[in-house]
This record gives sequence, C-alpha cells and structure tokens, in this order.
Amino acid sequence: MFRAGRPVDPDFSPQENLYFRYKEMETVDGRVIPTGIRFPDFSVNRSKYSEPEDVLIPSYGEYGILTFKVKDIPAPERTNETTLYEWKAVHEPTDDNYSHSEVQTFKNGEYKKKLDVPTTLKKKFRMILSERMSVIHEPIKGSAEGHTNPNQT
Repeated sequence: MFRAGRPVDPDFSPQENLYFRYKEMETVDGRVIPTGIRFPDFSVNRSKYSEPEDVLIPSYGEYGILTFKVKDIPAPERTNETTLYEWKAVHEPTDDNYSHSEVQTFKNGEYKKKLDVPTTLKKKFRMILSERMSVIHEPIKGSAEGHTNPNQT
C-alpha cells in the first residue's frame, strides 16, 4: 500500500474497479442513497493497486465498502453552449496509500478543488452513480459514529 517513491499512474482502464467506504446511514435496502456520494470530488482506492478492504485501513472497521467501475463515472454534461462538466478518475497517491485516487469534477477542462456546480447537475451525477454502485461489504449495524471495531487492525 505504501507509495515508496512510485510515480503517479494516470492510466485507468474503463473496467478497473474503484472502492470507497460508506456509513450505515448512506444506504437504504442495499442501495446507495445519492446524497451519500460526496461532491464535487471524492476519494476512492483503485483496484489496480489495492484490495477492497484497504479502504477500511487504518480504523474504519464499522464502515461498509462500495464499488463501481471507471466506466460507470457519468458522461460529460453541458449546462449551456459554453459550459462542459466532466468527471474523471485521477490517481492521487499518498505516502501511506499508493492506490488513493479521486473522482474529480472538471469545468471546461479545468480542475479546481472548490468548484461551483449547478444543483441539478450534482443531483443527476449522484443519481446515475448511485445506480451503478454495488455493495461489497455491509457496515456493522448500529455502530456508533466515530468508534472503530476493536477487532480491526
């Protein structure tokens, strides 16, 4: 999992799985509720360099694990003749997590950390992606927020 000097790998296969952790309250009947998806950017781990359970390290044992493929990221959307929004998987490794990546939002090809996106577009993005996600591991039911599973190492 450690970066150990490895370079950024910008190439994602459309079939590559992306994983992220979620809380019990972010699903209903095994489906992700759209508001459980962070926006405009959210962290994921990529399957090329990690296993699904790695998103629970170091101490997120009470969380569940969701997955979707790179190809499941919604297609670009135009809000008018001059404004195009796109979402891309971007490899953003950290020293202790080489697989760390983000699904980032771009406006007219430019990325900004705090991007203002129309509410209707946010809702559409979240709805599409929530329908394409799958649960790998359910969270521990009834766990108190902020507490970790003592059996998790």
